[in-house]
Amino acid sequence: MRKIKVKPFVEIGCHKYSLFLDKEQSDHSWDGTTLHDKEKISINPDQPKVRLTTCYLHEVVHLISRVSALELPEDTVWRLSEGLGEVFVRNLEVELDFSEVPNAK
Repeated sequence: MRKIKVKPFVEIGCHKYSLFLDKEQSDHSWDGTTLHDKEKISINPDQPKVRLTTCYLHEVVHLISRVSALELPEDTVWRLSEGLGEVFVRNLEVELDFSEVPNAK
């Protein structure tokens, strides 16, 4: 596996979203979320590595959709992120390294 360091932010167009690892969601049923009004992405690190990568890609696809005014429906975002996850993890053998991403405060 090849490791790629994930930056603590994602920049698309003129937008810069901060990225955080966050275990403390009240419903404990989510993997990740994007808050566009705060330009913030939170990802739950307590999931298998493949899902963590796919979750990151899922939130980035949401960001691309928003910034590009694509208005992709959730099921399309899921399909794209799952497909990209397959390409990166299973086919290119890439592992995302989240060691530089801070924990949420």
